[in-house]
Amino acid sequence: MRAVLVQTQFLLAASLLAAALDTAVYADHQIERNRNLVWSRNPNSNWVLGHPIGNGRIGGMVVGHPLRERIGLNHDRLWRQYYSFRKYDTASIMPEFRRLCAAERFNEAQDLLLSKCVKEATLKYGGIDLTSSAVNPMIPAGDLGIYPKHDPNSEIVDFHRGLDLDTGIAEVRYRVDGVDYVRESFVSWPAGVLVTRLTASKPGQLTGEVSLSRLLDPDCYVTGQATRGELVMEGELDEGVRFAAATRVVPKGGNVSVGIGTYQPPPGDMPPKYPPNTFSLHWWDEPRSDEIAGVTNRFSGSDEVLLLLSIATEDESENPVQWCQQKLAGTSTDYEQLRADHIKDHQQFYRRVELRLDDSQQSIPTDELVQQAVASGQASPLLLEQLFNMGRYLALTSGRPQPADQPAKCPITLQGIWNQDRRPAWDCDLTSDLNLEMSYWPLNLVDLGEVVEPLADWLVTMIPQAREAAMDRFGCRGIFINLHCGLRDIGGVDRNCIVATAAAAWLGQVLWQHWEYTQDEAYLREKLYPFLKEVGLFYEDNLVDIGGGQLAPCPSCSPEMLIKGRTSKRFYGGWANYNVLATAGTWDLELVRDSFTHLLEASELLGVDADRREKWSEILEKVPLPVLDESGRLLEWTKQYEEADPGHRHRSHLVGLAPGTRITFEDTPDYFQGARLALARRHAGGFNSGMAFSTVLDANFHARLYEGDKARQQLNFT
Repeated sequence: MRAVLVQTQFLLAASLLAAALDTAVYADHQIERNRNLVWSRNPNSNWVLGHPIGNGRIGGMVVGHPLRERIGLNHDRLWRQYYSFRKYDTASIMPEFRRLCAAERFNEAQDLLLSKCVKEATLKYGGIDLTSSAVNPMIPAGDLGIYPKHDPNSEIVDFHRGLDLDTGIAEVRYRVDGVDYVRESFVSWPAGVLVTRLTASKPGQLTGEVSLSRLLDPDCYVTGQATRGELVMEGELDEGVRFAAATRVVPKGGNVSVGIGTYQPPPGDMPPKYPPNTFSLHWWDEPRSDEIAGVTNRFSGSDEVLLLLSIATEDESENPVQWCQQKLAGTSTDYEQLRADHIKDHQQFYRRVELRLDDSQQSIPTDELVQQAVASGQASPLLLEQLFNMGRYLALTSGRPQPADQPAKCPITLQGIWNQDRRPAWDCDLTSDLNLEMSYWPLNLVDLGEVVEPLADWLVTMIPQAREAAMDRFGCRGIFINLHCGLRDIGGVDRNCIVATAAAAWLGQVLWQHWEYTQDEAYLREKLYPFLKEVGLFYEDNLVDIGGGQLAPCPSCSPEMLIKGRTSKRFYGGWANYNVLATAGTWDLELVRDSFTHLLEASELLGVDADRREKWSEILEKVPLPVLDESGRLLEWTKQYEEADPGHRHRSHLVGLAPGTRITFEDTPDYFQGARLALARRHAGGFNSGMAFSTVLDANFHARLYEGDKARQQLNFT
């Protein structure tokens, strides 16, 4: 299961639960181990097929090779900071822009908007098109390397690598010359460190080398040193950001010595810098050498070797190296106690829910289960259980809140907390036209509501910047949140995202659903209601009269869906022949209604702002309902345009069906049938731009449509 499809696994949990699949607690250990064990008999050297571990702050990807282990290292607050919030003054052209939109002169409106937005042409780098962007990417901290040494003439047998979702421990084990070797790795939330232990079934058999290094990166100056029992590495980015990692090497028996004492970069030519402010839709798959580099310690003749690793950024301390060293100095070297504390802590969340689909005692490698599903077109019950459990596991290990004395937790990114590239796909950012929201939808369903709290906290901290953006971009009060956000910024105006104004409203819906589960009045009063008021203020100013006493947002769109036949020569990349602007999008209308409905309810619950309710109610009455065509199909926009990509992976116009609740069989049967027809049109359009998350989205929609058989079919590997 690909760790990068974090959001897919999250939504799978919601899909299965929404389809009313039974849950139960099982006592049989072997059965439980099967449904919680993701494993393979095959060694691996590909990061994306590794096993993720994490505690919300530190992430590790255990690649799983017997002789050249690499644990990719991440820290949730390690982001580039070359972009900072800036003003574009698109507000000055908004009156004319809206006039052109009202006249449906969308090409002219688009060109006018682009005169104020980012103007760089599409760039070429390594033969790949890059489009201009203004958002900082999440970047890797480095790699922990483990290089056991065995007789080169000896055969490695009985290889196994696995991730126990129930314990949060990744394991690699194999046998050489009658000796069993085992590596266990986990990231402890109580201790705040990554822990790896190497053992052998016979004393004195562990010999090898441990390294701490980072990929070649022209934007990062890396230094480091090794002393006996300790590795330290520090990085400084071009913009001055500093971070560090440190590892303690604690043997039981045998000897430890310094290998590479002063940091030695990996072999190879330094790659070129990426063009500034560029945005990639590709995984770069940057090469990494198998040769030992960085700083190292060597161990020989040991019975066990314990590795403790800490990572810090400037958010923890002005001196990240010292912080890491102090953290390790205060961490116990009692592995069994570290392990027990970690498991107890992990299971208090993970064991809140279990899914029962298959109670056989079959033990099949997960990669074989996937192959069987692909061949047969039918995912087995055991595989569905593992996917469900992986979704909960990824949410917990990448999104868990920080300890009380730590810097604020970053929300769950596109790849969770795991990334190996200096310019990852979509910058591993916080994309709020679907991906950020879908990472959080099912968490209250599976009793992981605590994981939603960092998202709420982050949004509250973004309000001042989002206010500036709303006024600068649109001349509106309230807040505007761009579709591509970084940890510290809401992103810039990057050609098309400015026209998608409902991101804040959709995030407000996520926060509202969390309130519905928790009924926490302090949360409602201090975080949710202030955020919803800012969303409402923006719409008060951004809604325009479209005739007939109706109000709709302008600009408007349907995220990532373009209208066929429109031409704007200045639009970029593969979308050169289309224009994203439209009359009001269904997505916008649903979320405007959602926002004011929740504002009114929250105001009454809290007994505040009674004088505002009349205005909010008037706005709600004037916002038109989405449009059904002559056949009864729910349209993407309030006018019937032909979609440029009718099978596109996004289904934003169905937000009223799921995760929203306006469209139901009981209350709105016409829209219920309209949503069914709209989903059928997407399927008829094919899967040219589809991704795995589309099928999981569709499982949710079918579940809401009371089509359990179709929901189940969406979860097959076809």
